[in-house]
Amino acid sequence: MPLATLQPLLQAGNPDAGTLELAATAYEDSNDTPLAVATLRQAILLDPQNVNLYLDFANISSAHDSFQVGVNVVSDGIGQLPKAAPLYLARGVLYVQMADYDKAEADFETAHELDPRQSLSSAAQGLLAVQKDDLDRALATVQARLARKPNDALLLYLQADFLSQKGVEPGAPGFQLAMRSAKQAVSLQPALSGARTALAKLYLQAGNYPEAVEQCREALDRDPKDQTALYHLIQGLRKTGNKSEIPDLLKRLAQLRKQAAQEQRERSHYKLVEEDTEPE
Repeated sequence: MPLATLQPLLQAGNPDAGTLELAATAYEDSNDTPLAVATLRQAILLDPQNVNLYLDFANISSAHDSFQVGVNVVSDGIGQLPKAAPLYLARGVLYVQMADYDKAEADFETAHELDPRQSLSSAAQGLLAVQKDDLDRALATVQARLARKPNDALLLYLQADFLSQKGVEPGAPGFQLAMRSAKQAVSLQPALSGARTALAKLYLQAGNYPEAVEQCREALDRDPKDQTALYHLIQGLRKTGNKSEIPDLLKRLAQLRKQAAQEQRERSHYKLVEEDTEPE
């Protein structure tokens, strides 16, 4: 919602938590992070049982590399809502970004215990293990979840991706499992662009270059900023001899990398700091 629409409600005095949440989003979108943070803090004071407010704060903290502040606020939320699985997941992701892996793993496990249907807990655990350079552990975590949910597209995609990262060779049982998993993930959830990118990588390894190109194009249709899919598309086109697109694709890849670097600089430009005193 535009700030101009919200201003009358904000200026009327005593806005409710929902209005403040919308305003915080609008402030952040307009790059006024300090005001977004202050507004979210005010909303949390008004409605401390609102899970979304803590999640919004975690997202802003993560976007600006202010992980400890996010942990502190989300921990306050867990104190208010100890059975809210999304709060443990959000805090676990912040802990991963702080490289505090033991606490992250504990939070991910708690999130899964509170809401076993939430596959994102498994995805986060996979992220945790990968960041610790422990692909075996990441794969074991995902496969344990797949034993209970064999048709979960996200888990199937992660299994394919982790097997691929382990360097399984075409023809090997691990490679065949990765290929089946990626194909099944795409079939179950066609919009899951990451699964298509993983499948494209496997097709490249197997020498099925036209199929790799097709999956890359599908992935980029769904996520035009997918640098991995774009890189694999360039590889696939080069292998098929269809090189006319490659110069433009290389320019596009360079631009995406430049944008990503700029976004990282912007995230680091403003960092939240923990307040020394409690808000009045």
